[in-house]
Amino acid sequence: MKDWKSSLMFAATLSSITAPAIAADWYTLFVGGTDAVWFFDAATVEKSKDVMRVWVKTYRTRNADTEGAWATAQRVDYDCAKRTFRAMSISDYHQDGSFKRSWAGMKEAADIVPDSIGESLLQTVCAKDFPLSRSNKNYVKTPSNNPGVFTKFYVEQLDSQTDQAPK
Repeated sequence: MKDWKSSLMFAATLSSITAPAIAADWYTLFVGGTDAVWFFDAATVEKSKDVMRVWVKTYRTRNADTEGAWATAQRVDYDCAKRTFRAMSISDYHQDGSFKRSWAGMKEAADIVPDSIGESLLQTVCAKDFPLSRSNKNYVKTPSNNPGVFTKFYVEQLDSQTDQAPK
């Protein structure tokens, strides 16, 4: 089986569905594995001295979370100097994309766990040329600018692969 990054890049290359013009500018992040696909909205990134405020969306590929959500949108502050994050607001969505629930998020910032998806996100958003790096291998423009459509296409690509290893 191809590694998940190759599958994600393949899906990004093949996905050519167009979407209506919207204000968001979604990019697909190469973090985690095949259980979820991560995205950020470049159009709404806010930078201050050490803090990056970013909308991050996560779409689960195989199973809902323990509360039954298939997708989550979070407005996250990443403190690059302190290596912390704080989800300011969080919304969850059903598998069909309909709204499930929303809440205020975290009251205080939390430390980034080493060697985690959180650390990969921190390294990505704290890069000097984030969010529009031409050399960053951690993210690409999301085809169709629609994370939900892209995730569905990505899951179809994963499902179409077969294990070619000798038995």
